[in-house]
Amino acid sequence: MSVASAAFSASAPAGPSPLGRILCTLGFLLLAHSGYSTYEHLSYLKVVGRHSDGIPFDIVVECLVATLVFMIGIVYVSGPLREAQLEKAMERQTVEEVESRPSFVTFNNRSRVLFTRT
Repeated sequence: MSVASAAFSASAPAGPSPLGRILCTLGFLLLAHSGYSTYEHLSYLKVVGRHSDGIPFDIVVECLVATLVFMIGIVYVSGPLREAQLEKAMERQTVEEVESRPSFVTFNNRSRVLFTRT
């Protein structure tokens, strides 16, 4: 185990962080609000009879901020990363299980004979 991974595993929380849950909830609510704002904006333009030139800049910024907040929340909620241990996985398998694959597969069928037009 390297020094960096030992320091990371020692400082990692045991379970999901409450801050992460709050950030995920806030990000989800902001994303839902930006979707609702987009719907309201487009329905307003439809009632007024104007053509839509796109989504307003503030709604786009709100959507991007919501996505960023949600992503940061997911990082806090997820547990610490584990090392990939190929040796332990390979110890449980025999050579026959690792090397078991078909040697040759043919895809010949009778479709040419059955579907020819005479």
